[in-house]
Amino acid sequence: MLGVDVGGTKIHCALFKLGKIVKQKTVSTPKKNVKKLVEKIVSVLKGVSPNPKAIGIGVPGFVSHGTVTGLPNIGIMGRFNLKRMVEKETKGNVKVSIDNDAKCFALAESRHGVLTGTNTFVAVTVGTGIGGAIVIGGKLHRGRDNLAGEFGHMKFIKNGKQGKKCGCGEKGCWETYCAGRWIKKVDVDACKMFGLGLANIANAFNPDMIVLGGSMALAYLGQPKNRRLVMKSFEGNALVMVKNTPIRLSRLNHPCTLGAALLTGN
Repeated sequence: MLGVDVGGTKIHCALFKLGKIVKQKTVSTPKKNVKKLVEKIVSVLKGVSPNPKAIGIGVPGFVSHGTVTGLPNIGIMGRFNLKRMVEKETKGNVKVSIDNDAKCFALAESRHGVLTGTNTFVAVTVGTGIGGAIVIGGKLHRGRDNLAGEFGHMKFIKNGKQGKKCGCGEKGCWETYCAGRWIKKVDVDACKMFGLGLANIANAFNPDMIVLGGSMALAYLGQPKNRRLVMKSFEGNALVMVKNTPIRLSRLNHPCTLGAALLTGN
């Protein structure tokens, strides 16, 4: 299985066998240029597997049926059919499947990670931005436009102000308080806002578990001091019935890339 995870700063491609990486390559993500993005994806793909038959791609933004309607954390807004463009660049010899990266993350965790056997859960990725996915009764809940789980764009008002402008064009999005594109370090305020966001998710969905992944997840829950701050905020804002919702860190190696590979169905 071959997967590509397009991140806000890096593109990671890996060949998997039984859920384990056997070959991989990482390159930087080009900004604000669709043509260069497609070229980089194909380049890293061929660097891992010269003649692939199928590939799955996870992208950090809004995507439905192969058409991307926005990658705000790469500086690309507007519609373009990434699936068709990658297939054309590979001369039509590669079957391409595309989905949101957080949905790929949820797929990997449900098949190979901490969520194995869990029917109702929420997955949250935090890195350059914040993404999410919702699984109910073992099935991914996509919403009308495949946008269900865009938790990074929940709105927050802090001290009477909406905060910084997000890549989506709006102000006050959760990711502007907690994700890497907007904060220099994970401090007390970021931990409090992160815990508040998780509490909102628990209150809204009452999941069996919340699993966290992404380049910044460890900074929030892997550091004892930060974890205490996050959990204090979570418990202070969650309904009493959901305060005990398990919140776990992913233990998979490159779960978004693995989930993208699983899109191929191999």
